[in-house]
Amino acid sequence: MKEKILSSVFEKIDSIKSSSKLIFFKGFDIQTLSIMFDKYPRFYDGNYFTNDGIDLLELNNQKKKIMSSILNIEDGTYSGLYEEFIFLSERIDGLYKGEIIIVVNNYFDNFYPSQYVDSNNVLLRQYMNIINEEEVEDSESEIRDIANYISNVVEKENNLFVSYLDRTEEIKVTKLNLIDCNNVKIEIKEIKELQKYVEFSSTNTLDLLDLKLKILNENIPKDSRIDILTEKSILKTTGLLNSLKTLLAVAGEEYDINIYYTSKFARGQVRQEFKQILKQYWNSESFRMLEFYENPDESIDKIKISQGEIIETIVQQVEEAQNSDNYSDIFVTAPTGAGKSLLY
Repeated sequence: MKEKILSSVFEKIDSIKSSSKLIFFKGFDIQTLSIMFDKYPRFYDGNYFTNDGIDLLELNNQKKKIMSSILNIEDGTYSGLYEEFIFLSERIDGLYKGEIIIVVNNYFDNFYPSQYVDSNNVLLRQYMNIINEEEVEDSESEIRDIANYISNVVEKENNLFVSYLDRTEEIKVTKLNLIDCNNVKIEIKEIKELQKYVEFSSTNTLDLLDLKLKILNENIPKDSRIDILTEKSILKTTGLLNSLKTLLAVAGEEYDINIYYTSKFARGQVRQEFKQILKQYWNSESFRMLEFYENPDESIDKIKISQGEIIETIVQQVEEAQNSDNYSDIFVTAPTGAGKSLLY
């Protein structure tokens, strides 16, 4: 599968008609980068790229040599690290007149497994704990060097994932995705109750990072069944759907991947004791129905939800939070006159 995907990317690169091409690879592991660099020689063979990983601090030390190499590139196709592109981005328009191509490993979604040497990973963990730009400015110089390339760091199951600074907005570049998801069909089935075989819960792309890395590293035996549970309310989130599609494109033939959704909203469920409280303190026999936008990011379609259903949902999730980690935060907005004091 990996060879097939890489071959497809090579075809896309080779099909670009230009006598001078400079390709930067974003979010790839060291082994794959080595394959890429065998196919397209590096424009600068800096020793900060080794089998042990990428050393951002050493890259910083060689900035002048990198700059000089860009000036001396001849016609042909050459390649480099995305980290090199970040450093060069402010000057590359005036230094290089050929086609600039960014190949993105879209198997991961803006957060990519760290491919840095151990000493860099120590700094990344320190950087992860820094909250704002002022703290970065006040930190040691090596962390500030890291921050010149990395915008964010997260850790999942002791694995570090990084998000890069985006330097493509003001530069004319051709972007190519590693994985083509246009023909990937995704089937998501409803599940009424949580079942024991559901292994992964996903409400955003970050939740899938560790699973994707385990599959990539073959830590999960092939032909295994993998069940993913998400929520109906976020099924239309483009980022999560694309993330699931890239997962299926890469692993769908080698694993039995099933995707389920459930809704944690308590439709049609209101406890009798809540109705008794309503009668006792508000002298009302039934909760009012309220109109809400079903998916305000996508349409103005409205649905009707009772005050009681909102109360029931909030209480259910509080109870879940007391007894387990399987709960959801709830954010409710309601218009004037909807009875927010009753809901609180």
